[in-house]
Amino acid sequence: MLDLSNLTVGYSIRHPVLESISLHVDSGSIVTLLGKNGCGKSTLLRTAAGLLKALSGKVLLNGTNLSALSPAMRARHMAFLSQRDAVPGDMTVEMLISTGRFPFRRWHGFLTAEDKEAVEEAMNLAGLQSFRNCPINRLSGGERQKARLAAAFAQHPSILFLDEPTTFLDPAEQIRIMELVCSWNRSRKMTVIQVLHDVNLAMRCSDRILAFAQGRMIFDGSPERFGCKQILHDVFGITRGSVLPVQDEPPCWIPPLLHRPGCADSETVQKNQGGES
Repeated sequence: MLDLSNLTVGYSIRHPVLESISLHVDSGSIVTLLGKNGCGKSTLLRTAAGLLKALSGKVLLNGTNLSALSPAMRARHMAFLSQRDAVPGDMTVEMLISTGRFPFRRWHGFLTAEDKEAVEEAMNLAGLQSFRNCPINRLSGGERQKARLAAAFAQHPSILFLDEPTTFLDPAEQIRIMELVCSWNRSRKMTVIQVLHDVNLAMRCSDRILAFAQGRMIFDGSPERFGCKQILHDVFGITRGSVLPVQDEPPCWIPPLLHRPGCADSETVQKNQGGES
């Protein structure tokens, strides 16, 4: 599927962000990139998607060097959802989702029956049928993100890259967005490579976690293995809080209580709750 071979990424050969990254991504898996702000997660994601040139090394898609493929050909295999896109406010939901079919447009530029079917399927999956003719600027943040995600689904990519897809959304909308991603992953066997900041969400919607710190990949494994205090310390520098086991699920990280005036000392409360400070 996708292979990164001795990849070094960044914006200057003198100051690379990440170096010597080599890994294979299995078809149909959900891989999540974690790490502190500025550690290079998004830079690696953009490089793997062919949007940013690697400083050295190769990105291979089904054995073919990604740099040898035209943007149109890459778009037939990959979709990339950035943190924010400039979408005209008067564009309707249906129009936005239809943009996902651009890589497949014929010379006449009109949507074919196959294109329309793909758009309808993506719209239904996202639950946006009633918003079909609604302008994007009238949608809530969660609905707008669903529409952007549906456009990516309509593209029918074999690999979907997501750069912080749940940023600025409330917890309920975060879960709904990830439920959509997981649903499409299962039904289409679509590979998902994403950047997230929520550790607990990442551990519950990923098959594999990659974590980065100090210019290199320091963890590659399952969510169950990631959920331990030592790894959280190595990746984020977290020295407090608790990791609680959850039956038949990945563990849950509980942040430390913070001291508030008029409240019991946070460390005392933490210990009484059975956590560690």
